Amino acid sequence: MTPRLDHEQLLQVLAIEAGVLAGVASDAPSRARVPHCPGLTLGETVRHLGALYRASLSWITTGRKPVEWQREPGPDQSLLEFYRIGLRDVMTELAAHDPADPCASWSKDKTYGFWIRRLAHETTVHRIDVQGAAGLPIAAVDDDVALDGADEVLTEWFVSKLRVLGIRNTQDAVLTVRCEGVDGGWMVRAPRGVDTAAWWMPDLDHARESVNGTVVGRNPQALYLWLWGRKSPWGDPQPDGRRDLTFTGMDAVGQLWALLRLATR
Repeated sequence: MTPRLDHEQLLQVLAIEAGVLAGVASDAPSRARVPHCPGLTLGETVRHLGALYRASLSWITTGRKPVEWQREPGPDQSLLEFYRIGLRDVMTELAAHDPADPCASWSKDKTYGFWIRRLAHETTVHRIDVQGAAGLPIAAVDDDVALDGADEVLTEWFVSKLRVLGIRNTQDAVLTVRCEGVDGGWMVRAPRGVDTAAWWMPDLDHARESVNGTVVGRNPQALYLWLWGRKSPWGDPQPDGRRDLTFTGMDAVGQLWALLRLATR
């Protein structure tokens, strides 16, 4: 079964993660640098989310890709107020509709559910950024949330976004992506050209594809953060001496990493 959360759960994730992020940002210096994201600061992360919430709301309510939206706090408006108002407005719109209701998006998924999922994970990843910038311990991401997020990165960003951007691969590669202790995983195909693909398989051992590389997370959060570029490309060492991700087929893994960085930038 594909590891997807229902939209009610994801709306709760969005609300909780957004609240944690705001609490951290209210007590931390805005110039603090975000780990693993050169040039990104805590304040810029908060501003980005405030603007993104508004751009997303424009997509939803106008039915087309936005051209203009508020990107900066207004006169006499604090950064956190800008963030909180944007969050409030988009959450009000999302909560007022059935997730299956149609609306515009950059994905093949043209529903309100797409935006609930998208903003839940965008906010979760940036909550991690803000905690890291503030020098705080990174609060854990629940396994089911992390697996849903891994699925979103691979089936939406790696597939849909790369096609929208028209980014072409340089060599053929097929990989498996999975977590220890989790039944199933993703087949990921990156052929020459733009026809990338990724899909969940309940039993990777019976995959008929010839695999050029593998990515294995010791836990769902490690995989989630790696896919979003919030880790070293080769994982991080753990107290027991092992890294939190292991790989085979470094050429294929390197191509996947590079394509993900282009897709999720």
